[in-house]
Amino acid sequence: MVDELQPEIDRLDEMGESFLSLYEGFVRHPLESGNNEVRLKWHRPRGEQAASKFDLLTQRLYAMGLKPTERNR
Repeated sequence: MVDELQPEIDRLDEMGESFLSLYEGFVRHPLESGNNEVRLKWHRPRGEQAASKFDLLTQRLYAMGLKPTERNR
C-alpha cells in the first residue's frame, strides 16, 4: 500500500517485475475527491495463459458487482 502509486509502478517496471497495480478512488468523506472507481492493471504479464487468466479475474470481479468503465468495454 502506497500513497503515490505511479512511482512504485515505475520502480517495479524498471526492475522487470510482473505485478498487479490496484488503484481505488473511493470517496469516504464529503471533503475527499475521487470517482468511486477501482482500476486493476497487470504489468508485464507472463506466460501463454496470462490474457485468459486476467480475463477470468475480470469476469469474477464483474460477477461481484463491479462494472467496467466506458474505456474498458
